[in-house]
Amino acid sequence: RSARPPARARTHTHARVCVHVCAAAHGQRPRRDPQPRPPRGRRAHPSAPPETRAASAADAAGMPGTMGPAPTLQVGADKMAVFAAAATFTGAAFGAASAYAASYAAAYAAHSRAIKTARTTDRAAIVERSFPYARAHEVKDFFAKLAPEFAARGFTRDTTIALAALCRDEVSAPLREAIDSVFGDAFNAQCLGGAIMLGKIGMGAFMHHSPTEGGENGRERYAFFAFAHAAVDSRGQMGAIQREGRHACSNACGALIGALGRAKGMKDPFSECPPECVPVDRLNPEFTFLCARLDDAMAQPGAKPAGKMDLSDMTKLSADVSKRDLEELIAETVDTDKSDYCVVTGIHVHNWAPQFGGAEPNLEFVVPTACYSVVRGCRVDHHIY
Repeated sequence: RSARPPARARTHTHARVCVHVCAAAHGQRPRRDPQPRPPRGRRAHPSAPPETRAASAADAAGMPGTMGPAPTLQVGADKMAVFAAAATFTGAAFGAASAYAASYAAAYAAHSRAIKTARTTDRAAIVERSFPYARAHEVKDFFAKLAPEFAARGFTRDTTIALAALCRDEVSAPLREAIDSVFGDAFNAQCLGGAIMLGKIGMGAFMHHSPTEGGENGRERYAFFAFAHAAVDSRGQMGAIQREGRHACSNACGALIGALGRAKGMKDPFSECPPECVPVDRLNPEFTFLCARLDDAMAQPGAKPAGKMDLSDMTKLSADVSKRDLEELIAETVDTDKSDYCVVTGIHVHNWAPQFGGAEPNLEFVVPTACYSVVRGCRVDHHIY
């Protein structure tokens, strides 16, 4: 034990052996036999003898007479070629893996889109069986196609204010959000059944909120949206909708279902006065107004008798009445010499799953009945396919 060299000498002996082994492995001889010295980068302790401190400083500076920098091993050209080939192979392997991952991701995305398209197409066919008046469009897809059509005519978020005449039902929110996504927050003209009840005063208030182009008295632009709504679940059941948190099956539109039942139960409705003079119930203003407008439409020549109507017929009738009332208000209030406008009307359909929150998704569709813009008095119909 007493003859064993100190730890510091053992460390340097081990270092010399390692250098010789490495040099022999590469067919070379080390430049010099390293001498015991403090580890590189460290200063000798101040209490060490002066010659030790001087040697440490010389080592750190790489001065002659010291070991200096670590020996540089020269690698032969053949070994460099091997390293280069290995690097090339590794890069190629990583490149191939990346390309495979990218192609797999693209294939998966395409497959997902195909499934979504097929599902949407199938569900749209269910909606179109109940409303065969026009093609059913998924809400987001419809507005993605509509926005550039209107933008080309000057109707954008910065230049236009929107009016949303929808039913008050909370399930109408997806359609309102789609309108807001294109034109910003819309003026609220909601009413039961989607009836147009704001009148000329309400229209005036709406138009006074519009952006003006080019200054205080600049040109104004309006976007009018009027939609009745109904539910057709994924199995094709008309009027059925499963609402969140409600155990029993619900329905939509409840106001139109009520109006249909009332119409079928009437024998001689409002025989004492014409429908437009029906008094509005103070505690039921929107529903009595809706019924009066629908009664007026059913009284027109060629209208389908109430006894032969179903919920689909009543929903279509409500959408037609809202369109007619909106266009009458526009004709009374909008000055086409000073403003432009666009109109979108139709039916908002909730194609939801029979079980809320299940694996089957809830989809939203629109069945448009009119889509056009009027710029400087010139009307252009937009056909969204």
